Amino acid sequence: MLGSFDEVWGDPARCCQVLVSTGAVTHMSVDVVARAPRLRIIEITCVPPPTFEGYPVEVARVTVFAEGSVVTVPVGPTDRTWVHRYPPMSFDALLTHLGAGLRVQWLNVAGGLCLEYPGDPEMYRWNWSKGVDTYLQMVQRHLLAEEFARRYGKWPVEDAPHGLRPDGEPRPRTSPLAWAA
Repeated sequence: MLGSFDEVWGDPARCCQVLVSTGAVTHMSVDVVARAPRLRIIEITCVPPPTFEGYPVEVARVTVFAEGSVVTVPVGPTDRTWVHRYPPMSFDALLTHLGAGLRVQWLNVAGGLCLEYPGDPEMYRWNWSKGVDTYLQMVQRHLLAEEFARRYGKWPVEDAPHGLRPDGEPRPRTSPLAWAA
């Protein structure tokens, strides 16, 4: 585990350098592109491993907010299809939500990647105790899976249900494979 919240927040450039130089992340470069009072933005450039010949180089920006939340948004052509990405919210929709006093999640505003299923138990979801290296590996795996889905029309591994039930609760997983060790 490398890259605690305190390391990313306190010295993001050093954290990025350590992640790459120690081999905690592979097939990617990790660079700081913004350091502001309430956020840090890290850009990762993922070069596909040799077994994924012909896959494109993928770029994503990881925004870490002061309270610890993280949002990852792919950078690149806007005409690409995405299986697990929130559609970016228009400025007009954002103003409507804010004007109505509705809570706005940055993941939805920015068009972030859906990296995990919110209905999963905490032990199956990422948190800072698992290190930012683990998070960046999740992003890299997700970007490879998205390209696989573009090429072959299906997600390469079992997929979690998405969206909420009418009562606002996450949809439950129904496949026994989803919980297999």
